[in-house]
Amino acid sequence: MRKNEPPRKRKEGWHTDPAKGETQERSGYGRIVNVGSAAAFIGFPRAGIYIASKHAVHGLTQTAAIELAADTDIRVIMVVPGSIKTHNCELFSESKDEMKKLLIGAHATKQILLPEDCVPAILFLCSDGAFFSVGQPQFIDGGYTAQ
Repeated sequence: MRKNEPPRKRKEGWHTDPAKGETQERSGYGRIVNVGSAAAFIGFPRAGIYIASKHAVHGLTQTAAIELAADTDIRVIMVVPGSIKTHNCELFSESKDEMKKLLIGAHATKQILLPEDCVPAILFLCSDGAFFSVGQPQFIDGGYTAQ
């Protein structure tokens, strides 16, 4: 919300109401950050259900952003990381070494993110500096989708 502006009233929409916290509802201000996946924009073998779920996150982000942006200062955004070093990485391959080689090779930076590497981007998107970031994916994927 821009300084010295009162919270705006909004039309009720049942689709996004569960996503809002009580504080956001009262103040008409806040940020909702969803986490997508670069794999949903490129595709990845043996990951169809995972990718379908991340496409759903993208659709929900866009819908909630449109519903909330016009009448409130609640912004909905989606960060889209590349491969993050988690236990999920091991689920898509026969061997850990094969998976590591595949994931590293898919990124222009030749690195895999750690979960904490996403924090600076998320903090920026929650700041007033990202006031006009509404509904679109924000890629932090080490060049995965650029290739």
